[in-house]
Amino acid sequence: MLLHMQKMFLFMNIFLATVAREPACPACSRYDFEERLLERDLRNELVIETSPLAVFIYISMLCWSFNIC
Repeated sequence: MLLHMQKMFLFMNIFLATVAREPACPACSRYDFEERLLERDLRNELVIETSPLAVFIYISMLCWSFNIC
């Protein structure tokens, strides 16, 4: 009877150790949504700043503000 209880205790410990481990997914992070949103905003801002149209608009605004054009 004691051997049976020891085996059950050992089995339950092994089972709980394999089932109760922390998930490895990053979506479980507390600030995952905010991190992804910030990364997306930074990527979009870099794309906008480096696009030829944005450069053209920026130069046009400078010309307009100084009445050069």
